[in-house]
Amino acid sequence: IGLFCLVLLFLPISRGSLLLRLIDIPFEHATRYHVWLGHLTMAVFTIHGLLHAIAWALKGNLMSELSEWGDLGVANLAGVISLAAGLLMWVTSLRSVRKWNFEIFFYTHQLY
Repeated sequence: IGLFCLVLLFLPISRGSLLLRLIDIPFEHATRYHVWLGHLTMAVFTIHGLLHAIAWALKGNLMSELSEWGDLGVANLAGVISLAAGLLMWVTSLRSVRKWNFEIFFYTHQLY
C-alpha cells in the first residue's frame, strides 16, 4: 500500500505537469492531493517500520535486524535510512515549520 501511495505522490508535484493538464486539474488542487497523500504514505511507512521494530525487539534481535543489508533479499538498513529521511521531510512539511522557515521545508524535500 505504501509503495503505491509513494508512486502517486510524485504525480502532481510539477507546476507544468503534462498529466495535470491532460486531466484538467489545477495545480492548487493537486498540491492538496500531494499533501494528503504524503501524510497517508508516511503514516503507512511509519506503522510498517514500527511493527517490524516491535517484532524484532520481542525476538531479541532488534539491532542486528536494523543493521542488516543483504546482497540478495532483505536490506533493512535501507528501509531505516529511507524512513528517517521520510520522517524528516514529513516533520519539516508541517504548516508551522513551513511558515517559520520555508527553506528548511524546501531543502529537506530535495531528499527524495
